[in-house]
Amino acid sequence: MDGKTRIEWVDTAKGIGLLLVVIGHLQIPLVPIWIYTFHMPLFFFLSGVVFSGKKYTFIEFLKKKVKSLVIPYFSLGLVIYLFYVIVNGIVGEGNGLYGSNGEMFVQLLKQEHFWTIWFLACLFLVEIIYYWIDYMFTNKQMISSIVSVTICGIGFGLYHLGCDGLPWNLDIALIAQLFYHMGYIFKNNKKIYNKILSKKVLNKSVVISSIFLVLNVILGFLSVKISGKSVDMSVGLYGNEFLTIISAIFGIFFVIIVSNSISSKILNYLGKNTMIIFAWHSRIVIVLFDYIFKAFGILQGFSMLYKIIQSSIVFICIFLILIPINELVKRSRIHNWFGV
Repeated sequence: MDGKTRIEWVDTAKGIGLLLVVIGHLQIPLVPIWIYTFHMPLFFFLSGVVFSGKKYTFIEFLKKKVKSLVIPYFSLGLVIYLFYVIVNGIVGEGNGLYGSNGEMFVQLLKQEHFWTIWFLACLFLVEIIYYWIDYMFTNKQMISSIVSVTICGIGFGLYHLGCDGLPWNLDIALIAQLFYHMGYIFKNNKKIYNKILSKKVLNKSVVISSIFLVLNVILGFLSVKISGKSVDMSVGLYGNEFLTIISAIFGIFFVIIVSNSISSKILNYLGKNTMIIFAWHSRIVIVLFDYIFKAFGILQGFSMLYKIIQSSIVFICIFLILIPINELVKRSRIHNWFGV
């Protein structure tokens, strides 16, 4: 979407989602468990909200998504790869976090739940899958919903069969397209869309968002408790599938209500500039500071206080480092390579 057609609450929601992604990768006790119940489904949902496949032939759509997702995937990924080549050169390939340089490069190409950029590869496949769902079942919402649920069921079937990763995260894409579908249906069902974003809901936003949040937390906890498994979409862990989906929906609408209730230039900026921060905060900045803290013997305790202090420092530094880099890239001739 261009600057004239952007939806403000979507940008705000993406900004909130980006903050949740960053916080989820820090050493803050318990908080990441809650965040993982819905933060990645939120991004797929929001992508579905702005889906506009009907405007394009498939070839046009494919070219558009290669430009906006595949090229940034490799550009952002190669920077991460070069960072770890340097790290391996210092600590030795045998002590590297992700194996040898060759192994990392193969994983970059295969992309099976690898690094934070797994999302870009997965979203690319979700977009392609959903283009065809929408193309074949235009104006047939019930049928398209049944197809989407069926594809999601296939994804969960692979999960139960022990599938631990398909190239470009196809196993996750089969499940993620359901949240994408929900976003698309939400946007195009004007009655529900207008009601959720209405002044009546806005006036009661604190109460309604609080209810959604409580339900998200309770159902997310039950999902983990009943299944005995954690929830982490990035590595294909879904807890109790039914409860996880319902919990994620409540989490998503918690963010939607909040996003429609506030006006924040900071969140809006982050929502429009997610790519570099999303890709590099965890696999580069957090890892870099972890090495720095260890090298200087700083904040190496295991107490909650140490973790909170360390996480706060890293959180601030992530944005102090990556926002200026984002602005420099935006002003360069190759900004499209990095999705900015």
